[in-house]
Amino acid sequence: MSKNIWIIGHWCSCNMGDRCQPYAIIYPILKNRNDNRDQYAPIQSLYFVNLYNSEDKSGMTVQIRNITHKIYGPYDDIPVADLAIMTTGSMYGDSKYVTWTKNLMETKRIKKLIIWGGFSLGNMPFNSFSKALSFLHDPNITYYARSHKDLEIYHKIVGNDKLGRLAGDPMCFWTYYNDPDYGYSFETLQGDIYGCLKPAPLSGNVVVPSTYAFDYNMSFWLNACDKADYVVCIDSSFDENIVRKYANKAIMLREPWKFTDAIKNARHVISGRLHSAVITACMNIPTTMIITDDAEPGEKSFKFDAVGNTAVGEPNGCICRVIKASYANIDIDNCFKKLPILKTSNAKKYNDLTKESIDLIYGLIRA
Repeated sequence: MSKNIWIIGHWCSCNMGDRCQPYAIIYPILKNRNDNRDQYAPIQSLYFVNLYNSEDKSGMTVQIRNITHKIYGPYDDIPVADLAIMTTGSMYGDSKYVTWTKNLMETKRIKKLIIWGGFSLGNMPFNSFSKALSFLHDPNITYYARSHKDLEIYHKIVGNDKLGRLAGDPMCFWTYYNDPDYGYSFETLQGDIYGCLKPAPLSGNVVVPSTYAFDYNMSFWLNACDKADYVVCIDSSFDENIVRKYANKAIMLREPWKFTDAIKNARHVISGRLHSAVITACMNIPTTMIITDDAEPGEKSFKFDAVGNTAVGEPNGCICRVIKASYANIDIDNCFKKLPILKTSNAKKYNDLTKESIDLIYGLIRA
C-alpha cells in the first residue's frame, strides 16, 4: 500500500544550516527510487512542506536531479500524511510552527510524526515551555534529539526517560555523502560569491562569522575576519557585505557540499554559526565554536552549547572546543594561537548516530 509522506523543513530559509537538513532525509528515497537515473520520476506520494505557514511562499519549488517539486504549506490541499518527518532546528515554546504542529496532530492531518532537532528555551520559564510543548506526549510522535541535553529536556516534558533517541544532526549527512549527481537548486537561491578567490580548498585559519551578532558586536567578528587567513560565509544578506569587504580572502557558499569541499584542508575553523561548526568538527577539523548571549539572551547560547558540549552525552560528549562568554571577554588572539584538541571519537559517534537515524527513517518510509 502506498503511503503519503510529508518531509517538513525550512525549505524556504535563507539559512543554509536550516534549509539543507530535509535534503538529508529525502536523499535515500531519491537515491533508491530507480537505479536508472534517466528514468527517475517524481514520487507522487512525497510532499515537501515548509516549516511555517507559507502563504508568502505560494508556488515555490525546489529542483532535485532536474525534477521540480512544489513546496507546500501545512494547510494546502494535500493528502493526510501517513508519516511526516520534521527537521525543526530548534523548537521554541511560542513559535508559529509549534502551534500548527499541535493543530495538525490534533486534527489528524498527520498520523505519525518524527521530529528531529533541538529545543530553545530562551527566557521562557520551563513550566510554561513544557506546557506549550505538551503535545509531545502524543504516542504518535517520535523525537530524535540532536544532543544529549535536548534529549533530557524532552524526557522532562514527557515524563519518561525511555522515549526518544539521541540522533545526531541531519547536517552531518554532508560530511560523508558522496554522490556528485545529488544536486539541487532553489528558485530564489542566488549564486555563490567568490570575491577574488577560486572555489578551491582553503588552508590556514578560517573564520565563519556570525552575522546574527553583527547588530550587537560588529567589531568582534570584523577583528576575527582581519586576523583570519580566509573567511567563509554561509548565507545571509549581511554576509555579502563581508565578502565584498574582504574580497581578497572571503568566499560565500550557499550549498553544504561546496562548503565541505572548500573547508577540508583548513588548519582551524573558528565559527559563530552552529552548523558550520558541527560540519567541520565532524570532518575532524580542529574547530572552535563561539557562543555568546550578547545577541539573543538565552536563545543562541543554549542550542550552541547543547550541541557543542553534549552532542553524544555528558559530561564528555563535546565534538569541538566551545568558548562561551560575552564578546567583551573572548580573547580572539588566543583563539587563533591555541589549536583545539580534536574530539575524533565523539565526532565519529555523532556522524554514526546521524547515519543510523537516516537509515531508520528510510526503513519506516519503506515499511
